[in-house]
Amino acid sequence: MDKLELKIKYVKIGDLKEPDYNPRRLSRFAAEQIEASIAKFGIVQPALINCHSGRENIIIGGSQRVKVAKKMGYKEYPITELDVELKDEKELNIRLNKNNGEWDFDKLANYFDMEALKEAGWKEKELIGKLPFEDDDAKDEVILDQAIQLKPAREYVVVLMNETNDEWDEIKKRLKLGQVRRGGYKTTSPYDSTGTQRVIHAKDLLKLLK
Repeated sequence: MDKLELKIKYVKIGDLKEPDYNPRRLSRFAAEQIEASIAKFGIVQPALINCHSGRENIIIGGSQRVKVAKKMGYKEYPITELDVELKDEKELNIRLNKNNGEWDFDKLANYFDMEALKEAGWKEKELIGKLPFEDDDAKDEVILDQAIQLKPAREYVVVLMNETNDEWDEIKKRLKLGQVRRGGYKTTSPYDSTGTQRVIHAKDLLKLLK
């Protein structure tokens, strides 16, 4: 493809059309975060619009931001235009939403504090167990053991299948399944997290069955 010269221009926001195939949904939380961003910084990211014959003014990228801005009372919106056929328009729509990088949780922890991340739109539950934040309570933190790592070639495995939460709660109680760290990661790893113990040694089970 030849080099594109994308130019930004302003158009009436009411002329912009969301594609009927758009697979992205806008949750109330996401809408609130977009609105907070626009309220604080203004519209800093233009929408990508198709100008192909028969597909004029169809939004390829930025539908959610346009939707929120329109609700906020904006009359115009900055856009850049691209001339692509429907097939490529749909592919690009998916790519703009899907082909994103992954978060470096170490850098998030080193350069941002929890409150700043929450203000920027993160939910605390998305960060807990992933960020190696240090806090005043760190000295009182209980360091859990890592989960047992299975080696099927040498071990026999028995799987318990429960059908209700009550059954699972009873299993945890009777087998004394506690909280463990996810196996294979150091406590400083952004992937370190905790969960209910799901593997026990046969010798420990035999003791419980006595």
